Parts: sequence; structure tokens; C-alpha cells
Amino acid sequence: MRVRHWYPRKKNRDWLWLFLIMVTPLVFLVGLLGYVRWPEIRGTYLLPTSSLLTTSGRITASSIYSEKGRYGTYFHYDIQYEYTVEQKMYTADQVTFGPDGFDTPEEAQQYADRYPVGSSVAVFYEPGNPTFAVLEPSVKDFASVPVLLSVMCVFSVIVLFVSLYSSRHPR
Repeated sequence: MRVRHWYPRKKNRDWLWLFLIMVTPLVFLVGLLGYVRWPEIRGTYLLPTSSLLTTSGRITASSIYSEKGRYGTYFHYDIQYEYTVEQKMYTADQVTFGPDGFDTPEEAQQYADRYPVGSSVAVFYEPGNPTFAVLEPSVKDFASVPVLLSVMCVFSVIVLFVSLYSSRHPR
């Protein structure tokens, strides 16, 4: 009786190692990207804006800061707010689902000036998870770029894998 295995026989197993070598770093990269940019990805793709509930909130901090990056200095706003849902107080700092970096301090300050400390704001939050909140849910700038690049990388690896496998195993 011949035993069937889930993997190819020993002589054809080299493609499996090639696949693992190519896919493991890609899975790690996509996972890391998803972890780092999760609020933007979730707010942009997984949560329809129409499903968000609204409550009133108050700005508790509004400032800007600079950060040296690979291609120069970027300026970010830091806007924090508090809000109440079902008699429980929450704090958050997610303003948009897009980027918060600007090329000049004036641009960042102009954005921070829209939210002065003590002002009342409308806070949009997820039903059943009020810790996930945002002030401007419709601003989704280029949050799709990392996801689009990840999809392109996965597609490229699949095409490469299929072409390598096809060339080694003609019909």
C-alpha cells in the first residue's frame, strides 16, 4: 500500500523550501505593516463610516512636534481629546485615518489650530468598541498605499512561485 503525504516526494521538495523562503519574510512584512498601521487600515477598509456612532467630546491637548525621518524633517500634530460613552470617560488621539505628517511646521500648526484646547468636538466611535474613535472619519488620504503595495507583493510572489514551479514540472 502506498502512503500519500501532504508534501511532495523528496526529489520535488525543493520548491517547498523556495516557497517558504519567499513567503516567510513577506508574511512578516505584511503582519508588521498591519500592526503598525492597523487603525488606518481598519478605519479605511474594514469599518464603514456610516456605521460609526457619534458623541460630544472636548479637546484636551493640541500641539505640533517634529520628527527627523529618512528624507528630512516632518511635522506632526498631536491632538488629544476626551469623550463619554454610556457614562464612561475615554481618551483618544486619532484625528483621521490618513497620515498626520506635513513638510512644514506651518501646515501642521494650521491643522492643530482647528482644534484648540477646550473646544467641543464631535467624536465618531465604533459601536460596541468605544475605544476606537476618530474626529474626521471621512479623511482617508493615502492610507491605501501600504495595503496596495502589500497586495502587489503577495501577487508577485504567487506569480513567481507558479512560474518557477511550472518551469521545473512541465506537463
